[in-house]
Amino acid sequence: MDDNTLYALLYDGLTSKLENNTHIVWATGGSMVPKENMAEYLNIGRLILHGHA
Repeated sequence: MDDNTLYALLYDGLTSKLENNTHIVWATGGSMVPKENMAEYLNIGRLILHGHA
């Protein structure tokens, strides 16, 4: 997913729904998350930390 697509999803589609969201936590520390998914989650986190999302 490129930065523009992520931005569009976060700000054009998801932010209006954040009041009614549910958080799911992996109690395993992420050890059971598939590597591809973990890499994507980390990339999204980096974008957020650097102000791109």
